[in-house]
Amino acid sequence: MRPQGYILSGGKSLRFGSDKARHKTNFQSLIENLDDKLSHWTRHKSIAVADRPDKYLDLNIPTIADIHTDAGPLAGLHAALTHAQQSADLNWIMLISCDMTELKPVWLNILWNHAQQTENALAIHFLEKDSDASGNRLHPFPGLYHISLIPIIEAQLTNQQRSFYKLFKQLDQNCHSIPIPSDWPEIPQINTPQESEDWRKTQSE
Repeated sequence: MRPQGYILSGGKSLRFGSDKARHKTNFQSLIENLDDKLSHWTRHKSIAVADRPDKYLDLNIPTIADIHTDAGPLAGLHAALTHAQQSADLNWIMLISCDMTELKPVWLNILWNHAQQTENALAIHFLEKDSDASGNRLHPFPGLYHISLIPIIEAQLTNQQRSFYKLFKQLDQNCHSIPIPSDWPEIPQINTPQESEDWRKTQSE
């Protein structure tokens, strides 16, 4: 059995200018493409997390709304974990974001295998290492998150602490960072139209 998959799509896409989840690449929107891949891996229909529960009804993607509104992606994780606690069979969820350019089963396998082989992890994600440690880049998506994080995230949101970095730092040894796969894309996420165009060019090369 594999964990329920959730797709964060609650952002306002201010830099993109429109709902980037609906941005079409190769005749399919980003969120539809990711939903197909994530649902195939988890063997459960993916669930989007957005600002309203009917946001992707037309795309046949079940959607739940943030509990803490306008509080960023950490609030989306909180909503997903809360939903999973009530309905999922496992204590883990697989979380991705709607603007990811690629999602490969082997990446998800790496995360899930690590979760099954460790006892103390509450969050598992990829880390892009730099020769200068201060330049290391955390990649919260895709990531595995345990439902026992709910009260920890609740406290963070109450204190207006909305970053994944602060969550990871607080978890310390309960947060496991895995080196990014060798086939990690040069542009892992799309935040602007220019990034979308740059990514499209890499696909045609």
